[in-house]
Amino acid sequence: MKKSITSLELHAIVNELSFLKKGRLDQIYHPAKKELVLRFHVSGKGKILVRVIPGSVINQTEVKKETAAPSSFCMQLRKYIQNATVVDFKQKNTERILVIDLQKAEKFQLVIELFSKGNVLLLDSKGMIISVLEWQSYRSRKLKPKEKYLYPDEGFNWLKDDLKILKRSEKDSVVKALATQIGLGGTYAEEVCFRASVDKNTKPSEITDEHIELLSKELKKLIKEIEHPKGFVYGDEITPTELKAKGKADSETLTYSESLQLMNPLIKNSPYQKKINQMERIIKEQDETVHKLEKEIEQSTAKGELVYSEFVKLEKLLNIIDALQKKEGWEAVKTELGKQKKIGKVDLKKKTVVVEL
Repeated sequence: MKKSITSLELHAIVNELSFLKKGRLDQIYHPAKKELVLRFHVSGKGKILVRVIPGSVINQTEVKKETAAPSSFCMQLRKYIQNATVVDFKQKNTERILVIDLQKAEKFQLVIELFSKGNVLLLDSKGMIISVLEWQSYRSRKLKPKEKYLYPDEGFNWLKDDLKILKRSEKDSVVKALATQIGLGGTYAEEVCFRASVDKNTKPSEITDEHIELLSKELKKLIKEIEHPKGFVYGDEITPTELKAKGKADSETLTYSESLQLMNPLIKNSPYQKKINQMERIIKEQDETVHKLEKEIEQSTAKGELVYSEFVKLEKLLNIIDALQKKEGWEAVKTELGKQKKIGKVDLKKKTVVVEL
């Protein structure tokens, strides 16, 4: 099963949970080192639980996990933002960063990073870090209390930037450029290529303006579809919209969150699990093929038995047709057989006769 969501998938979740705006964050739980559960109260909907696993996933959940004693980080969050009003619930451009704007007597931001190792940070109104789930230090930024929070350098914004940048890509194929430089990830890069009927192995230097137009059009359609996401499961993939390149989904849910609940990145899978899943899919496909062939054999056997039971009559009819068409031609065959009740159709072009048995 997948371990983290892409920027497109975060965009879908933000759309799905947009109703949290104007709600109230009334409780915070910290059931595991790398997992938070936020409880919101939304007018007309009641209590809403949201699971947060930094570096991996965020989704609405029905599972409330509590610990005997809340962590110091959890206590800090409760101190500052418990019962705060949700002013905004948004994605930082098209990055894998979720920002929740909160209001009490003062303004706060809860920043959830879903890339790399992931992190959760509480900021004051000036963008200073009050508390952080995990202290981290990078060349250009430090994630620890009393430091100014700096967003990572922004990449391509697929909501507004022009895909013509693909032509300058140094990747060896358009699908790789879409996946990494544009930031769609492999699954959606392949989907956009498939929908646009653009060969995914086309070199960026060979991309035409027509290719760009087709890819841009299909990407916009994909973004439109995830305004109201649903859940689709394709093996290890969990997507907010149907993947036409993969065909029928293994399962579907009414919300994207419901399918994302299948993700459990905190559980360490056996190194053989991927191979096991692959073999299970192969076995399933083989079972379906066997079932289809058995049905075809059954139908063919029934047809064969029917023909055999009428063999004498059919042989006599064939002899008549053969003699008639040699003597007078197929027009005569059609005229003569048209008088018979069990003759369904005579095709002069294909020189075939359909007999109702």
